[in-house]
Order: sequence, then C-alpha cells, then structure tokens
Amino acid sequence: MNDMTEGALTVVTDGKIDLTGIRDLLGLHDGKRVLIVGSKSSTIRLFPVGDEEIWFTRVVMDINRFNSIMRDVHSKMRELNLDIIFTTGVCMVKEDCFLEAYFSVKDKEQIRKFVDWLEGNNAVIRVETEHLDVK
Repeated sequence: MNDMTEGALTVVTDGKIDLTGIRDLLGLHDGKRVLIVGSKSSTIRLFPVGDEEIWFTRVVMDINRFNSIMRDVHSKMRELNLDIIFTTGVCMVKEDCFLEAYFSVKDKEQIRKFVDWLEGNNAVIRVETEHLDVK
C-alpha cells in the first residue's frame, strides 16, 4: 500500500520548527513558500504554494440554510474556477456556521466576484477577506 502521509516528530527550538523529516517529501527547499494554517486546537497544516500571495475568506452563514448554501458555494467556486488550497468549516457555534477558505491568487477578479456573490446571498451573515503575503 502506498503511504498517503508522512509524519515527523520534532521540537520547537528558539521559536523555530525543524521540518527535516518531511522537508523532501513536501519539496520544502530554500525560497519555497509555505502556507501555514493553525487552529486553537493546536492543529497545524502546511501547504507548499507557488504563489506570492494568498487570499483568505471567512464566511458566516445562517445555520438553518447551511446545507442549501454550501451546494451553491461549491458550484460557484467551480464556475469561477477558483484555485482552492484549503477549506474548513464548522457549525453549532451559537446559531451560525463558518466556512474558511484559502485561495491561490491566479485571478483576483474571480475572487472579487465570489465575494460579491456571497455578500448578495441572504443566507450569508458576513464575509471577511484578507490578503496574505510573505511576512
């Protein structure tokens, strides 16, 4: 059976994480950009990316309309040919559902169209976007 993932145990030293064990698997070499997505549950995900910038979008939706809007959201992302790096979501937080998505920036206008479409949907409570670049 082919391995789908590779794990490495490491120690944080002086605020740095040594990724030696998975560096070659992920193609992490000097100058390579990596999107790091962390959560309060201490889960950290690394995504090697070729882009110099990433767009982050958080969508707050009405929990009662979540199932129907998610079908529409998925269709809209495919229609606009958005390059999704990672998405996650959760419901049962108060009365709302959250969707978070990280997009590779190939066409900023397509991302703007997606955000405008979201803002015009009556199941969407709020949309936040943030431009991420190398710090």
